[in-house]
Amino acid sequence: MEWSEYEIGKAIQLRQKGLTYLQISNEFMKDSKCQNRTREAIRMFFRVKYPKMIKGNITQPAAPKSSRILEFLKRYKSISLFELADLVDMSPKRTRAEVEKLIEEGKKIKLLEDGRIEFMPPESGTLLKLEPEEQERIKFAFIADTHIGSKYQQISALRDFYEQCARRGVRKVFHGGDWTAGKGIYRGQEYDLFLHSLKEQREYLIENYPQVDEIETIGIRGNHDEAWTVLVGDSIMDLVAAKRPDIRVIGEYQAFVDWAGFRFSLHHPDGGQAYAISYKLQKLVESFTAENLPDFVSMGHFHQKEYVTIRNVECFQPGCFEAQTPYEIRKNLHPVIGGWVVEAVRMKKGIRIIAEFIKYTPKEKDW
Repeated sequence: MEWSEYEIGKAIQLRQKGLTYLQISNEFMKDSKCQNRTREAIRMFFRVKYPKMIKGNITQPAAPKSSRILEFLKRYKSISLFELADLVDMSPKRTRAEVEKLIEEGKKIKLLEDGRIEFMPPESGTLLKLEPEEQERIKFAFIADTHIGSKYQQISALRDFYEQCARRGVRKVFHGGDWTAGKGIYRGQEYDLFLHSLKEQREYLIENYPQVDEIETIGIRGNHDEAWTVLVGDSIMDLVAAKRPDIRVIGEYQAFVDWAGFRFSLHHPDGGQAYAISYKLQKLVESFTAENLPDFVSMGHFHQKEYVTIRNVECFQPGCFEAQTPYEIRKNLHPVIGGWVVEAVRMKKGIRIIAEFIKYTPKEKDW
């Protein structure tokens, strides 16, 4: 079946945006001006008509193939072999061989009989042990999703939050991931950025992220931060931490911190927000065994504010420091800007928890 000029133009435009053949096929199905083209038909179209666009005109990451495969698996968790092959621009046979190498190296990956590939993150993340002795009283803060580099970042509110932390005697700020805006997370994200390269976001964060005496920021990498690893092969937050001694990055998506006799669990999951805000926190706590049950949990990614006690675990969603983006408007998502300041006081018969959420009104063009 012949392709119309409209279909050709649309296919080229979508491919230049980095969409896979399967994603292009899905877009064609939604467009009444296009025929229903299968993934294989679209792949053959590019191989015959525009072979250079298979690789040449698509910006290619500098990372090794195995590294890119692993990062895509971490991002998608479950993906078909053909979709993964499209993403890394390799044949399915070679992609499978690279996946098998990763499995031999001990990576938690499964090749399923139906052709899908699943990434299985470790049951427990990195564990950072700080001052082991119990303290009678500690103050700390939970934040996440600062999205530095976004036109909707709230850097002024973030600076004020750190000032409020200093006034309250906070010593540790725990960051739940997505320090940076990243790139290529969703279609059209490039229009939401004022910093478009790893270098720009890295240098801006080093120079402008709040730095307050006696406050250390400890956090994990989220999916926006890890996007740079996929795109260029470098971990942006590792590069930032090397220049900022007050920032410590201890893992991706999940990590634990033992401090002052308490265990803190930091998480940055994937997927959309559940109907009930506390549902994802509940499922997370249910996944812990009795032996590794933390005292505090902070879950980023959802840009929501929540504090609830589940199985005697103090569970938080820490809000965000990014105003509502056009993407969130389309999805009917309403971010809550701010962060939690928490005080834990040991008493004779238990622990007293005092949690205060500092909320901010979004500011336009805060960049």
